[in-house]
Amino acid sequence: MYKIRITFITFLISFFAANVMAEEPKMFFAEYRLIHPEIKEGSFAATSKKIWRIGFRYLRLEEKPDPVEKIHGLIISNAPDTYIINKYTNSGQHIVDRAENTDVHVSVFQIQDLPEEIQELEMGHENAFFTRNNASSMGSKIIEGIECDMYQTTIKDFQLTLLKRKDNGNPLQVGIKKGKIDYSVRYIKYESDISPDFSLFEVPQDIKILEAN
Repeated sequence: MYKIRITFITFLISFFAANVMAEEPKMFFAEYRLIHPEIKEGSFAATSKKIWRIGFRYLRLEEKPDPVEKIHGLIISNAPDTYIINKYTNSGQHIVDRAENTDVHVSVFQIQDLPEEIQELEMGHENAFFTRNNASSMGSKIIEGIECDMYQTTIKDFQLTLLKRKDNGNPLQVGIKKGKIDYSVRYIKYESDISPDFSLFEVPQDIKILEAN
């Protein structure tokens, strides 16, 4: 089984060059959960995660506490600085990205060895990705009482599906399928045009930080 749990240790934040235009200083927020046949209801893997981002510099990722593993994961990026924090122990590491381009990118699908073309499907940019990749309309679908338009595209034999809410055009669910890989990201909340709150991207004062590089 492909690893499907996203923790503050394994969450893949990639720093790579991107040909993008400068964005308006608006904040994106989403609360989401993973859907997979092997994720059991009530397990930590089934709990929701939260993400905040402003452009390609500021990022905050937060999990719920995991009492079994004693991890309460929090990642804060203010490029080129990234802080990987465990709120259970009030400790964390500081990593400095020394690359020439320090843009912060967060892929929807946290699966190792995915083609770069699919890693470019980022949280907060789902609609643009499916449009850019010529997704086909697959009609309508109702998910938990919410009417959606469904779109599909295929990249490197991976089938990608977007369910977009009819009421506001926001993504409700994004899925990926190929062989044993078959899971989705379901958005519980999705807000793409919020006034920035830069305090979210500051390290809490009670956290002890160690330098990692």
